[in-house]
Amino acid sequence: MSHTLRWILFDLGGVLYHIDSQRCEQAFAQLRPAIGLQELYHQQPEIFHRFDTGKLSAAGFRDALRSAMQIEASDQEIDAAWNQLLIGLFPRRLELLQEVRKQWHIALLSNTNPIHAEAIFARYPDLPRLFEEVILSYQVGFRKPEPAIFQLATHLLNAPPEHILFVDDVQDNIQAAAAQGFQTLWLTDPEQLETEIYLRLVSSE
Repeated sequence: MSHTLRWILFDLGGVLYHIDSQRCEQAFAQLRPAIGLQELYHQQPEIFHRFDTGKLSAAGFRDALRSAMQIEASDQEIDAAWNQLLIGLFPRRLELLQEVRKQWHIALLSNTNPIHAEAIFARYPDLPRLFEEVILSYQVGFRKPEPAIFQLATHLLNAPPEHILFVDDVQDNIQAAAAQGFQTLWLTDPEQLETEIYLRLVSSE
């Protein structure tokens, strides 16, 4: 690489954490909605964008889903269906992060919301403690691929983007980070991460 690598900035879902949107869709289908979750996402994406950027509270999100999907579901039923997206950390991710942080600074940058974040960190309380910075879209008011969230990351990490490797599984996010000057790793297969990190460890020795 042409620039010294100081930080690795990890995405969460699809990189460290296994998610499955189909499970979420199927769980909401059990609530007998007038419109499916994926169809709603395409028709009214602002509901999900506002939730991911903290402009809509968890209570407001639940009410928006009840209204848009025409369901009479409790908060607990909606949360349970929404959290069906979450499967768990990919194998060896905690161990990998422990190894990586011996060599570089590490941080987390995730498009997420309070319902998912609470569920993930309740299940894996040690996970956020591994990172020097945890940047969650609903807490900072921006989401990937918006340039502002990458600019905020460089400020919080106190490093120029060319010294930061951004790892994500979404091509649009990778392209947005690259446009800001970040080094990037587009993860098309979760098993690719350990190999790629190992290669960078070896090349830096």
